[in-house]
Amino acid sequence: MSDSLNYLDDVFILNIDDINDENDETSRKTSSLWTYVDCKNPAHPGVPVCKRCNFVFSVKSSNTALERHLLNKHNITIPKVRKQTTLKFKCTDPWPEKEKLERDHTVIIWIISNQQPFSIVINEFDSHRKNVIYDLQKIPGKVSFTADIWTSTLSSEAYLGLTIHYIDQNWVLQHFLLDITSFKTHHTGINMATEITKVLHEFKLVGKAMAITTDNESAMLVCGQKLAEEFEREMDDFSFNHYRCSAHILNLAVKQGMEIIDKEILDVRKLMAKIKNSVLLCDDLRELCIMEKLEYLRPEIDVETRWNSTYYMLCKLQQMETALKMLAIKHEGVRNLMPNAEA
Repeated sequence: MSDSLNYLDDVFILNIDDINDENDETSRKTSSLWTYVDCKNPAHPGVPVCKRCNFVFSVKSSNTALERHLLNKHNITIPKVRKQTTLKFKCTDPWPEKEKLERDHTVIIWIISNQQPFSIVINEFDSHRKNVIYDLQKIPGKVSFTADIWTSTLSSEAYLGLTIHYIDQNWVLQHFLLDITSFKTHHTGINMATEITKVLHEFKLVGKAMAITTDNESAMLVCGQKLAEEFEREMDDFSFNHYRCSAHILNLAVKQGMEIIDKEILDVRKLMAKIKNSVLLCDDLRELCIMEKLEYLRPEIDVETRWNSTYYMLCKLQQMETALKMLAIKHEGVRNLMPNAEA
């Protein structure tokens, strides 16, 4: 019998001639279904016919339909016949016996010792953290820090990040994120100073700390002042300084100046948002850029906390100005948002 008749789950009878006679000793094991169903009835050639009640099935009837008829009409249950596939090759282990035992033992210890994935991460984290503490003690001179606090827009949880900066033994400036902690208390300068002090003590950097740089937010200014007072009181160290980020000061000045042209920037922001959120407009703009031999720049919307993003947004507008004007001719919605050429 063909493979199509060995399975009993909604398989159509494809070729009646494939059904072997029951007396054929060379045939594979077939379903007992065909003991009760005749597919070679002279009156209905090629069509399944029930041997018990001579019910004629459709030529497209599945094996399941035949089984259901036998069960409901004649209380006959057809046992499932399935042939399990076996692999024709021998599985070999390329590992030598000794290494195999060591490998298996290591895997067993790993599974037993670390029952949860989270514990695996914690163990690895603690191990690397100890290595970082050890390496930081080799820094020949002082270190400085930058700190910032922000609130996640997804979880509404606050985080305090502390980055370390130092010059290594080869006189190369190095920096990396030293720690990031979940900040669950009020965002006051005193609380932030307390949290930063804990991190410095944990990494044994209190004696190496030289300065910290933050933005100009009032709580950060208080934080820097409290840290300086803490170093002065505990270590009699008057050299620790707090610096205000010059880039942040420059950004505040630029934002103040942009208020003069705030209306034009709002118009550009609306235009870019409309194009960015429309697949059709983006595709049309890309085609127009190709026609004008311009580089297609994906529309970008400036973000309050991303410095220079307004500048990048205006640059893209300027570089694709010709294509944008052509897009405005084609789409009225874009035309209504195009900024004044004189601006």
